[in-house]
Amino acid sequence: MFLELVLLGLLSTCTANTGVSEESEDQFKHWWHYCGIYGPEKWSTLRGKGLWKMCMDGKNQSPVDLQASRLIFDRTLDGLKFDGENELSGKIKNTGHHLQFETDTNSNRKFRVFGGPLDYSYTLTTIRLHFGNTSQRGSEHLVNGKAFPGEVQLMFFNNLYEDYNTARSKPNGLAVISIFTQLGNTTNTELDKLTSRSVLRELVYSDTFIPLSRMNVRELLPLTTDYITYQGSLTTPPCSETVIWMILNKPIYIEPDKFSLGLRELKTYRKENPEPNPLKGTMMNNFRPPFGLGNRILRTNIFMQENQDERCPVSKRVVVYKVNEGIMSPSNTRS
Repeated sequence: MFLELVLLGLLSTCTANTGVSEESEDQFKHWWHYCGIYGPEKWSTLRGKGLWKMCMDGKNQSPVDLQASRLIFDRTLDGLKFDGENELSGKIKNTGHHLQFETDTNSNRKFRVFGGPLDYSYTLTTIRLHFGNTSQRGSEHLVNGKAFPGEVQLMFFNNLYEDYNTARSKPNGLAVISIFTQLGNTTNTELDKLTSRSVLRELVYSDTFIPLSRMNVRELLPLTTDYITYQGSLTTPPCSETVIWMILNKPIYIEPDKFSLGLRELKTYRKENPEPNPLKGTMMNNFRPPFGLGNRILRTNIFMQENQDERCPVSKRVVVYKVNEGIMSPSNTRS
């Protein structure tokens, strides 16, 4: 495990700010990008009437840097619970911004999460990949200022609402489970379904998609019950501050060739479009820079018991995270 700590904790409560409604959103999905004059620093100015103003003015924006010194152990946080169907049908799509799996909204097969920091049940709608132009960066969230090669985000909507588009403008409307990707000799079997060369050859251009009949969500998740959670926002416009984030404390693995020979070859423009968009035509570095945590609290259920030190009976052990050549390893400190 690469995240372990002991800190006395307390609960956090945050008020969620809402974003723009869906009716005025879909037609502008190609307006924003990850660099240049349409990049994250400009998102708030790309729409009139301040419809994306939360991207700049929000106080609870995501992603954030997960600093060990800010982690608070909360003994009331249970492990996440899941129900519904393990295997879902849907489609794998190149959106021009991301490669993602979108569940079939007309299917009765659903995958839900509840428990932990969630007061309601949430239904999975999208599995989204973020990655960089090198393996030294790619994740949206950082750990002590260091990035992972990629980040897989499972996006859920609150079952109080009819669908994702309705829920994303509501307080606690969305929940996202985030998984870091780490380089390895083999690729997670379910991640391989999204990143195999045979699949990516069909998805080179924006707005292309292929069906996928069996995505086993449980097999995509790493074997851990530990996570970090905080109140945040969507990391794409309209940056609505309605998201409960849960970052799992184990990565899943992906072969380096999946990036160099596949994901980094995806295009951000349609095949029939003669001019590449401002991302210079290639999908990479599709991550938003991190924001300050502000007054928010990073809660965690990760606990490590240590034998009491006779010389310092109240000492506690904290694990500080270091990244060496893209591999996470803990080093112990005392306070």
